[in-house]
Amino acid sequence: MAEHFTLRTRSQFASIIDMQKRWSQVREEPTVQERWRELISEYWAQQNCALDNELDGLPMVSMPRADLGFTAAVHSHVCAAQLLIDLAQGRPYLNSSDLLAVHRVLMGLHSSAGRFREQELQPSGGHEPTDVELIAPVVENVWQWFRSDSFMEMHEVERTALMLIKLIDIHPFDCGNGKTVRLVSNFFLLKGGYPPAIIEAARSAEYAAAAAQALRLHTQPMVDLIVAAVDSSFRHLLNESALPPTFHILNS
Repeated sequence: MAEHFTLRTRSQFASIIDMQKRWSQVREEPTVQERWRELISEYWAQQNCALDNELDGLPMVSMPRADLGFTAAVHSHVCAAQLLIDLAQGRPYLNSSDLLAVHRVLMGLHSSAGRFREQELQPSGGHEPTDVELIAPVVENVWQWFRSDSFMEMHEVERTALMLIKLIDIHPFDCGNGKTVRLVSNFFLLKGGYPPAIIEAARSAEYAAAAAQALRLHTQPMVDLIVAAVDSSFRHLLNESALPPTFHILNS
């Protein structure tokens, strides 16, 4: 897939690079820290968990109370996101153990938590997920590629997009695959001094289309979606826009 990924020049990321510079100058201010905590905790969790449910066709509404299962998923996501932030602050790269650790926290008491996929998947839309027996070595090879000089020369958005696309391609987990790979793929953004690219549940159709195109080696829509998501996060941190209403799941 890498040979089909068209690198964009840094000038094409000028807007979010400028936002990063402005944020770095004010990020220690108490009000900015409060907006950061708001962004990375329940808001990120609610949007990422809700996106999975939206993709599964469950109804999304804004309401004062949440389904208990959704509430538990949000709590687990908050903990998993903090683990990822800690890893980004303390590690130069991720490895398979880190990926499994994030999945374990994210999935809580689920029987598949912290384990690679054990069931074969049927091809869908021309995409063939990695065979079960190959998941562990393929994931390990991916981490090696993510450490290469050529990969590290890319902008953080490009690295994030490639990590997300590659993990979607592998489909490493039986359950919680989508929200796990979207969460983990933010590693390079966080490490590079950017906020996470939080893809809102309301953009589920756009995300699904971008993922499908990426698996057909057309990666630009996913890059554009991540740029837009980072831009949105920065605008909240810089107090240039408010976060949209949160979403909750109604039992169907």
